[in-house]
Amino acid sequence: TCKRQSNVIYRICDNKEKLYINTLDVYLTQKCSLACKYCYIYTNSYPKEKRIHFDTEQILRNVDVICDAASYIKRMVPFGGEPFLHPEIEVIVEKMAGKRNVGTIEIISNGIFSKPDEALKRLKHDNVRISVSNYNHTLSENLIGIRKENIKRLQNLGLNVMVHNDTPQWRKP
Repeated sequence: TCKRQSNVIYRICDNKEKLYINTLDVYLTQKCSLACKYCYIYTNSYPKEKRIHFDTEQILRNVDVICDAASYIKRMVPFGGEPFLHPEIEVIVEKMAGKRNVGTIEIISNGIFSKPDEALKRLKHDNVRISVSNYNHTLSENLIGIRKENIKRLQNLGLNVMVHNDTPQWRKP
């Protein structure tokens, strides 16, 4: 969005710009650990048994195709539902992080997930940021505790974590 950034983009890509993508959402799953009434992507409009994780191999192929077509992708967002529920999020994020024409990879999470530390460690890359949204006003004390513990775990593993203290505005009807 500024002259300096454009110059950085041209140096990274070493070619004429074919396609510049500001933000690319890559949907990993329709599953979520919450049931927000006013879900941003209408996850709760689908019966639970029909909500799926999208195929990892297809996502990896799509990332390759899009990255090959673009000169630069400023921000890539592995998205859901709750992206940490996808069983192979770490494989997908590693693929994204290995693309030299991708700027920031931002995983947007509600913080309510169960994932082993070994899988979480694989998300540690210079360009990966985890944004934890604040839904505390709708969560039980138990879920707030899980969210806080997950934030602490992510930070203790050395991951780049940004914690939002405000309720996401797009979630309010």
